[in-house]
Amino acid sequence: MTAAARSAILGSLLLASGAVAQPAAVSLVVEVVQASNEGTGVDAGLERMREQFAKSGITYRSYHRLSRDQLKLAQGKPSEVKLPNGKTGTLTLVSVKGSTAQVSVSLPPLQTVATLGHEGSVYLQAGPHAGGVLILVLTPAGT
Repeated sequence: MTAAARSAILGSLLLASGAVAQPAAVSLVVEVVQASNEGTGVDAGLERMREQFAKSGITYRSYHRLSRDQLKLAQGKPSEVKLPNGKTGTLTLVSVKGSTAQVSVSLPPLQTVATLGHEGSVYLQAGPHAGGVLILVLTPAGT
């Protein structure tokens, strides 16, 4: 049997058995929140964020959700998030191991890797906007 024939047979066996790895993907809810000391009020669903910030010594009087989208990130393929301050955030899935995903986040000048599990959210400062600050909130979909 020739090497080419062996390769063809092995390839078809791997395909038939499902042994070919599919690229990793994760679904995230991406929110853009404006926090400020101008005005008052906390949009529904942002109370926990306000409490977590307060426990860390970060206090704002108002938290308003400016956008909420669901993204499906495929490993190695960047997805962009347009921000109201003119910046663009770029999210790229780096890896998935068990129930943990590593997502590269670029919000110039910030460049970091966020670790996301099944619970909780990651908060990233995304620059000033209209008398407050923008916060990019990443949450695994379904939590």
